[in-house]
Amino acid sequence: MALVPLICAGASLFCSWIGQGAPAHPLGLLALVPLLVWGLAARKKERRWIELGFLGLVVLAAASATTGAGAAGLAAMGWALLAWDSADLLHWQGERKKLYRVVGRGLIRSGLVAGIGCALGLTALRLRLTLPFWGLVGLLASAWLSLWAWTHSVHKRGIEAKGKRSKSGPMA
Repeated sequence: MALVPLICAGASLFCSWIGQGAPAHPLGLLALVPLLVWGLAARKKERRWIELGFLGLVVLAAASATTGAGAAGLAAMGWALLAWDSADLLHWQGERKKLYRVVGRGLIRSGLVAGIGCALGLTALRLRLTLPFWGLVGLLASAWLSLWAWTHSVHKRGIEAKGKRSKSGPMA
């Protein structure tokens, strides 16, 4: 299943390449470096190659967005996040049945989160907001707080489901 993160990285590279106007000059070949780094990550078992590949994809997505193609930059960032989320599949050592369950649930969930983020980003690109600065800061703070509360509750339910939550009473 090492192909899943490589396919996601390739899709991110393609979206950023299209967003930059599909350059065919030799410097455009430097955009293939993150994909080569992801290939090294699949070959070697070192986390730094995954991190470098992800950083390269983020830089390409940002370059695509700064050239005026915000939608392509968002799509490239969404695919980069999916590649990052699926990076643990590069060196899977477990059983095949569990792998399909992980891929099915995990990638669909992270794909939904990345898709919702891209949809919100596209909406923000299309809308002209007239909120004052402190209104935007408050909106950002409330979004961060709700995201923190959501991840905290999900983590708490995961611990309870595994039965590792200790309930110690008073000592006698």
